[in-house]
Amino acid sequence: MRLELNDVSEVPAAANDDGVALPGKFRTSRPKAARNIGALPKHLPRCEIVIDPESTVCPCCGGAMHMIGEDVSEQLDVIPAVLQVKRIRRPRYGCRSCEGAVVQAKAPPRLVENGMATTALVTSIVVAKFAWHLPLNRQTHMFRGHGIELDRSTLVHWVIRAAWWLRPLYSRLVDMVLQ
Repeated sequence: MRLELNDVSEVPAAANDDGVALPGKFRTSRPKAARNIGALPKHLPRCEIVIDPESTVCPCCGGAMHMIGEDVSEQLDVIPAVLQVKRIRRPRYGCRSCEGAVVQAKAPPRLVENGMATTALVTSIVVAKFAWHLPLNRQTHMFRGHGIELDRSTLVHWVIRAAWWLRPLYSRLVDMVLQ
């Protein structure tokens, strides 16, 4: 029995030639880090929270105020095994009578300033890393499986921020143990 191996003489091109350095071209600096600045996937369900100001009565003339706009911010939230986008709406109200006053509720504080992660998401990442020994790079792959592109350095920043918030609790526990 004879094998037909005539096509073996041709060597196929490498499937991934990204690593091949071209002569005369040298990379002098590191590539720019990929950042996700608030571009959350549209396919995730939205949970909308509206935070109205305490009063919609004009502080100047006492007239009724009407909504003239709103600030909408989105945070990535997690319910164990369910990812959703937590949408916080803060309507602004203005007075039709005097047109001099605008009121709006204050934005709720965030664990990571100007970040898109909720406290529940950061907690989930920290617990997965330290309690379940799940490395951050594996967690980024898990998020990618849900259609969410997060850089590992973003998760590292969130873990550092959580550690910063937990430092007083750690110090208190150490003091109690050493007494």
